[in-house]
Amino acid sequence: MLRLRGRSPIPFDLYDPITPLPSIYATRAREELNEVVTEVSSHLERFRLSISSLPHITCPTDDIFLLAFLRYEKYDHANAMKRLENFCAFRSLPGEGKPEWFQYDSLDRDLYKRIGELRYLIPLGSTFDGTSCVLIKAERLNFDVVTFHEVMCTSQIWNDVMLLDPRVQIGGFIFLMDMAGVKLRELQRMSDQQVSEFGCKYFQVS
Repeated sequence: MLRLRGRSPIPFDLYDPITPLPSIYATRAREELNEVVTEVSSHLERFRLSISSLPHITCPTDDIFLLAFLRYEKYDHANAMKRLENFCAFRSLPGEGKPEWFQYDSLDRDLYKRIGELRYLIPLGSTFDGTSCVLIKAERLNFDVVTFHEVMCTSQIWNDVMLLDPRVQIGGFIFLMDMAGVKLRELQRMSDQQVSEFGCKYFQVS
């Protein structure tokens, strides 16, 4: 089990909008993201108005979705809009990203069962300061059972879940990769420079 500074982590659970967020998130949002509770509604309305003026953008406009972009950019609207445009382009334009990663309806239902049975992705919960942690057991990725493309597609579903979790929006997340027991053949099958480059482009990190 993950332990930091002698404290136990917060156990993993799916976000429940009815349950109030732990106070650590309100503190971090205020101190790190420039979030002022009384101003959030006006920020959201301004952001929606900006989106409505751009016909080339089609996306959800509910609060929790838009807050993912505003919070990441510390309520800088110009940067948040640029991030949103890049996000939409990557998911919809073949020349800009990988739309095929997000065509969930085209996936075989049996795939979810096969992916689940591999048990390679393990949510660890959150650190004492609210950072979500996920462990990937690379040895359990059996590419004779699923393809690398299928893994990338189903991984985006998890990414979407985290995108809409305010705890992740505020506290961030860490992926830990356990490579113990991975054979060279499997490592070569999961090593794809183009996928790595597209991943960085999607998450908009350099």
